Amino acid sequence: MLIGRFSFLNRIVVSLLLPLVFCAVCRADDLPATLDDAIKRLDKALPLRYEKVARRFARIDSMRDVVESVGGVKNADFSFVENIGVEYSSLNIDSALSVFDSGYKAALERGDSVAAVRFRLRMARIYPLKSIVKETINIYESIDALELDSAERRLYYDSGRFSYVLMASMYSSTEFAGEYFERACLFNDSLMTLIGENDSIYKLYLGTDYLNKKQYSLSIAALNDLLETLEMDNIVFPETALLLSANYAERGRTEQALYYTALVALSDIECGYLSSEALRRLGTGLYSRGDNKHAHRYLLASQENIAKTGAVMRSGLVAKSLPMIVGTHRDEERRFTRMLIIIIVCLVLILSLIFVIMYNHYRSLKRLRRMKDNLEQANQIKEVYIGRFLSLCSICMDKLDDFNRIVGRKIVAGQVDELLSMVKSGKMSDEYSHQFYEVFDDAFVNIYPTFVDDVNKLLEPDKAISLSEDGHLPPELRIIALMRLGLDDSAQMARFLGLSLNTVYTYRNRIKSRARNRDTFDSDIMNIGILS
Repeated sequence: MLIGRFSFLNRIVVSLLLPLVFCAVCRADDLPATLDDAIKRLDKALPLRYEKVARRFARIDSMRDVVESVGGVKNADFSFVENIGVEYSSLNIDSALSVFDSGYKAALERGDSVAAVRFRLRMARIYPLKSIVKETINIYESIDALELDSAERRLYYDSGRFSYVLMASMYSSTEFAGEYFERACLFNDSLMTLIGENDSIYKLYLGTDYLNKKQYSLSIAALNDLLETLEMDNIVFPETALLLSANYAERGRTEQALYYTALVALSDIECGYLSSEALRRLGTGLYSRGDNKHAHRYLLASQENIAKTGAVMRSGLVAKSLPMIVGTHRDEERRFTRMLIIIIVCLVLILSLIFVIMYNHYRSLKRLRRMKDNLEQANQIKEVYIGRFLSLCSICMDKLDDFNRIVGRKIVAGQVDELLSMVKSGKMSDEYSHQFYEVFDDAFVNIYPTFVDDVNKLLEPDKAISLSEDGHLPPELRIIALMRLGLDDSAQMARFLGLSLNTVYTYRNRIKSRARNRDTFDSDIMNIGILS
């Protein structure tokens, strides 16, 4: 039975760590439906917890003012002084002990043995939180419960139940733990006998007894019946919810166990308690659930509360869980940092890619603008030289009309020999050809301004061809110009240029012999002036 009861210790110890003290009136809201809802509500309440704590300290200060107004603790109502200490119990252990000690000494001076016992029991109740064990045991062993009145006996059993669970938790790895926990169970049994089934809190002790006996269904039923009658601001609510959490944890229903633990933490915050145990348990449970973010937050909040209350014993419990959570949190931060670095590198690569695309786009736009300018310029040149060719054609037609008139007059005048001599001289033909070549050369060079340089790039360095002194194309360049225009028939070239066919063949072979790459020379010529 002792072993069974001691295994129960690890499940309900923290439920008894919460002081069953007077609680200020808090807002009684509907309970959250799920664990996630409770966590969301807890996240909103957690940053505001010190505002509620400040209001409780303000109320304590006003109560202390009342005591000072009557001349101090020695003249005050002891129940009023006791309530001040009880208020301090969930806020600052040292202040609570100071108030109870002052009340105890004042009660002895006034000969009020009942008040003296109550103050000693109040001190014994919270001594274990300061790791004061021997003095706690001495107080309970020095008091005979059977000599106490009903109210003081109930306080004796309830405080003893609370204190011995704390001590059993403190020495959980020693042989004393089983003995302390056995005493806690005896105090619980005595409370059940003392108050009877008609007392509203009876089901709390009954549920504790069922849980100790591993009758989980009966324990849950009794505790649920009690919880349905309680608001979150009720002093019994935290312990009832934590006992339900212990039942569900024992049955392997982690989600429900954490849900009721979250309700206790929420109740503590909304009522202005600085109790840290529910937050510690919740943080540890959420770590096991994989919610490291909330686990880390709640454990740190728990440690902050401990520092303010001075509950040394609870600090050890948090210390066992915090390094594990902090280590995991740091691992997550390192993973997040690595992920952030990867994201930054990816962003840099993406930005670089965007820059390259934009640069290429800019170059394409620039090339398109250049092509557009070239096309516009080519169109202007085309229009100019179309006009010049039309003008040349008009001149040729006029010259032809003049020639016809001269021929007609010569024939009518019988000057056939003179006409024949004029035709044989070729003077008129040379004059027309020279005019045409001037227009052709000028037009071609302006349409293809880099023509001569482009042709020379296709030839050996020492075989370059240049324009004539008067700026006209030499016969070789005219042949290449005609090839660029798509005229590849040597016979047509000969007629166009007024050269013999053999001369054209000779020029073409001579030009090709100068080429760097004879195999592709013809196709290279066709690529001259093409925009790329």
